Amino acid sequence: MKDKVERLRDLLYEKIESKEKNEEEIIKISKELDKVILKYYGVTKNKN
Repeated sequence: MKDKVERLRDLLYEKIESKEKNEEEIIKISKELDKVILKYYGVTKNKN
């Protein structure tokens, strides 16, 4: 799960920093990253 978060984060930063700032794509990646993070923390919270 951590690898997926890192890949999405890197992709998001890459898109934000690029000259091709496609707002819809950035929003889509941000939402996917949020979902993965919430899912990850939900899983880890239940294990603690």
